[in-house]
Amino acid sequence: MGLTVVVRCGPWCHGEVRNGGLPDWVLQKGWQVRTDDERYLAKVRVLYAQIAAQLKGLLWKEGGPVVGVQLDNEYGGPAQHLLSLKRLAREAGLDTPLYTRTGWPELATPMPFGEILPLYGNYAEGFWDREIAPMPGKYWEAFLFSNLRTSETIATDLLGQREAQLTQDALRYPTWRARLAAACRPRTTGASCPFRRIPSRWCSCRSARAASCPATTCTTAARTPRAA
Repeated sequence: MGLTVVVRCGPWCHGEVRNGGLPDWVLQKGWQVRTDDERYLAKVRVLYAQIAAQLKGLLWKEGGPVVGVQLDNEYGGPAQHLLSLKRLAREAGLDTPLYTRTGWPELATPMPFGEILPLYGNYAEGFWDREIAPMPGKYWEAFLFSNLRTSETIATDLLGQREAQLTQDALRYPTWRARLAAACRPRTTGASCPFRRIPSRWCSCRSARAASCPATTCTTAARTPRAA
């Protein structure tokens, strides 16, 4: 079809799957995941090496469609961790013209300009909200062009209501989207299921969804279904 591809390499890759895609055994190790804990990064090296092997011959420099790599997903910690992931990706052979990240939430420390491209995302309606009014809040803004990279509507259940503002160097980057989509909330047994993905769940510590559990403080292995 002639489409170019940005590969989402994770390792924490997705907000609606168990542990964000991290295996249970990784959390059970007690490592500080999504940080520069060397024990965690050692396994990231293994993961990235496997991804690089599967993408052999598909990178842009090899004549393939892969023009970029997204590092982690919806990460809000220090910028240095994303830079560490970029370094590991390049060492593994994931050498692409672009390295990207979601522009939300805002990073805890500034990202040096030109290192990683921040992408915008939004939805016409959020399955995570407990609203019954049609298109509540500011979901309508998803239909308007914006120079923002952060979103006021994504993950309000975890990040709360907030005001989106232009982030550092936003206007110096092209306006690219990580996602711009509709959202639905089909009913499943004892869970709220975004799209057709695995049902969202709560960590048994009750601090957050298991998919977004701040594993630096919670490594609980048990999970309980999220109430409907």
